Amino acid sequence: MTTVISPQTMLCGDEIRAAVIDIGDSFSRFGTAGQDLPRHILKTNVGYTTEDDSNRKYLVGDTSLRFIKSNMEIVKPYDKDIINWDHIEAIFENGLLDKGMKVDSTDYPLMLCESIFTSSQNKQKLLEILYEKMSTPATYFMANAALSSFSAGRSNSLVIDVGSSSIRITPVIDGYTCKRASISTNRGGNWMDSLVRQEIDRRLILNGKVIHPWYELDGNKTVTNKITACHSYRDYHVRDIVRDVK
Repeated sequence: MTTVISPQTMLCGDEIRAAVIDIGDSFSRFGTAGQDLPRHILKTNVGYTTEDDSNRKYLVGDTSLRFIKSNMEIVKPYDKDIINWDHIEAIFENGLLDKGMKVDSTDYPLMLCESIFTSSQNKQKLLEILYEKMSTPATYFMANAALSSFSAGRSNSLVIDVGSSSIRITPVIDGYTCKRASISTNRGGNWMDSLVRQEIDRRLILNGKVIHPWYELDGNKTVTNKITACHSYRDYHVRDIVRDVK
């Protein structure tokens, strides 16, 4: 007698292998269910050159973003409420397929960590990319606050999430997040970085100096004609220096 197992049954249970993905404002994490740590972590930044818009290739990952190339822009996929979905797709391909986990997306159901403030329109667009372009078999959204609560072994908690772009406070009751009782502010790590940078710039300007990224330095000497970098490329590497100081 032959037993036929439906796809719904195959994607349920404690032993199912699934990819867990958290696309944050500063870092993106890719891992496997049941593991303590992510398998791949990369910055949520995308690089591209401004020379050929018709055949644009996106660069994702710390190593690629440190590659020196003239006319290269480095941007974030998020610009307030506007999302560049081509950049999001490039991050998924890098973290899940190309250089990160290197798995077959058709074999791995996905669990996506999300903020409770994520709109339904953005969820629908993300699902469209995952199903139509990556052919994932199943996808499930789970609130970051609930996952943080479960990781501490609690079904009831008050979760304070300090991120790069915002700070979110979310109550979790019986494993469910209470959106109406949640609050969010745009005072996050990026705001602190800007304050630290202002203070560093103020002190350096008094001595006639500025912050130089690594590619403008040759030992103890400053080399200004080494590369023609875009403002976003230079700002990206200067922010790395500010975070180290912070």
